[in-house]
Amino acid sequence: MREFNPFLLRHLGIYYMLIASFYNACLGFLAKILSQNLHSFEIVFWRNLIGLFIVFCAIKKDKECDFLRGGHMYLLLFRGFIGVCGMAAFFIISQMLGFLWLLLFTRQHRFLQL
Repeated sequence: MREFNPFLLRHLGIYYMLIASFYNACLGFLAKILSQNLHSFEIVFWRNLIGLFIVFCAIKKDKECDFLRGGHMYLLLFRGFIGVCGMAAFFIISQMLGFLWLLLFTRQHRFLQL
């Protein structure tokens, strides 16, 4: 069995947050570039379809995953609906504003940070 570096394991959450931040920055940049040629709802559709494919592959790979037994499927569907609405609003705003203004208005303010 392979031994993992304890320093890396202790800071694994930080690495995940950095990767997620980079992914979201790339997503915003690509949405701004693609919005010149595509409508915002087309961008949302394709982004969610690719995300659904990734999640489906992850669930298929994990044989013990049984997310239907949780009993709160309506909450998962509501969360997905709200996520799609938020993403559509973000992409529509990114079409209307410049990229730097978009980043300025969507970043967290100092009083919201813990």
